[in-house]
Amino acid sequence: MQNLKKYLLLSIASLAFVSCSSDDDNPAANNVTLEFNNTFKNNTIVLGNAASASATANTSAAGQVHHFSEPNM
Repeated sequence: MQNLKKYLLLSIASLAFVSCSSDDDNPAANNVTLEFNNTFKNNTIVLGNAASASATANTSAAGQVHHFSEPNM
């Protein structure tokens, strides 16, 4: 029984060591394209600053006007 436990433990350790190999002949690299559809309450948002005539402005229930713009990077 002692030998069986030793062989079982050795087998599990060997399997773990072999399965954790760092060799990877087939790396998983894919091209990913992200698309964003900017909407607010199902209305498409046109981005711009507060002075832009074509930018979307939304008025909240509290009467605040919100302008949507792209972040400066």
